[in-house]
Amino acid sequence: MADAFGLMKYVHSLSEEEQKTVEKGLALFCKYFRNLWDKKS
Repeated sequence: MADAFGLMKYVHSLSEEEQKTVEKGLALFCKYFRNLWDKKS
């Protein structure tokens, strides 16, 4: 999922508002979910 946000960040066909939404989503993903694979159940 992080890869999807990362790719969307570099799509130049997005409007300025859409670009801000993608950047916000990527920041939230990084803040809350980036280390999920490191945690053991």
